[in-house]
Amino acid sequence: MDTAEKQVRKPQQKRSLEKTRLIKNAALELFSEKGYFSATTNEIARRAGLSIGTLYSYYRDKKDIYEDLVKEHYEQTAEQTAASRMPENLTPRRTIYLMLAATMQAHFVNTAFQKEMAALSSQSDEMRAIEQKYRGNMSLELAGMLAGYRDYYRISDFSTAAMLIQTSLEAVIHETVFYPNNYNKEAVLNELTDMFCNYLLKPEYLEHHETKPAGKTEFFISDHMLMYAAYPPPEEHAHLALHLIVAPEGIVRSRINGIEAEGTAMLIASDVPHTSENPDGPLLLFLFDETSTDAGILKQRFLKDCDYCIPDDDLCHALQAVWNGDLAEYDAKVMELLDLGGMQKRNTDERIVRVLESLRNAEIIDSRTIESLSEEVHLSQSRLSHLFKEQTGIALNRYLVFARMRKFADYYQKYGNITDACMQAGFDSPSHFASTCKRMFGISTSGVKRSME
Repeated sequence: MDTAEKQVRKPQQKRSLEKTRLIKNAALELFSEKGYFSATTNEIARRAGLSIGTLYSYYRDKKDIYEDLVKEHYEQTAEQTAASRMPENLTPRRTIYLMLAATMQAHFVNTAFQKEMAALSSQSDEMRAIEQKYRGNMSLELAGMLAGYRDYYRISDFSTAAMLIQTSLEAVIHETVFYPNNYNKEAVLNELTDMFCNYLLKPEYLEHHETKPAGKTEFFISDHMLMYAAYPPPEEHAHLALHLIVAPEGIVRSRINGIEAEGTAMLIASDVPHTSENPDGPLLLFLFDETSTDAGILKQRFLKDCDYCIPDDDLCHALQAVWNGDLAEYDAKVMELLDLGGMQKRNTDERIVRVLESLRNAEIIDSRTIESLSEEVHLSQSRLSHLFKEQTGIALNRYLVFARMRKFADYYQKYGNITDACMQAGFDSPSHFASTCKRMFGISTSGVKRSME
């Protein structure tokens, strides 16, 4: 039977969907490892752990599988680009920057397959036609995004502008991501943003300024975060931050490493399993960066080597009394009350101080960050990780997760949109952010959102 005449099933049941996922995953691996033309359907079936007959019951041929992967790639990229859309009170430049950042981030997923896809499209009209069928949806998405800010732009042909942006953007990103080079990815991203802003925007909108939504002040960042925790009791969790928890009214009830404790205020050491609640309302939650001077002072003054500490009655009363409903003012008053607010790091090695400052100033913390930091301090990645652990007592990979969450808080404070903030901070996707929230804070994304509104 000719392959064009083969009848294939459209998967609908869970078991069928699982089989097609196995086939696509196997094909993705083989196309990435040895190339499309060198991989065979027999190899794909073996890699998937299925018979060749099962493979042909879902796909007519290898090209059919390839097209399904291309379609999936562009759908996922379109989702990431759509996630970069901003609230109306942000500048057009920030919108353009985040759209470019989301597109670049998408190219760090299945990079070898994307490189093969680009090569096939340049070599074969047939393969290019397959890609163009789905690539066009990206242009439509981009044109629609541009049209939404038409008052800011000096251009009027959004379809042509979308084509020019997409084509030039892909060329730069392919060069930056696909091939070994010494390009600073963040510098490339900023230069691309400037280039497209100069092409798109009216002169009066070219200033490099940002806006901040009124009332979105639920997080504050220096060496700590302050959070108005108005969500249900979280699941037990642990992460790299020293906690100061205050009940504005009522008491803090906690389970800390299996021990029950309560008080109007409480400190909990970093990386200790715990959950806390206030039966009478929300909590005020400070999270201090474990590497900061303030965390060191609080440990020395209160925690010593204990998992938790309840301050004396006078301090607990004072921590409650200075709350007036404004987080910014409360943050300042508590820092003054505890004689905190030092910004110097405790680390003695200058390279680690530099790493921590670079993380503070970085716009994004993602899979490329360790490589970038290693180059900055002229150490191998393994040596930097070892030195960081030696100096701080914290594994560098774990610290980057916490730093990325702090970066998210910073972006949410500025822009007021959870999806945009998590993507800009360096999370792979909203679902990646949600799983990190659950693991670090024991709450869902909706719980985070409720605490910010």
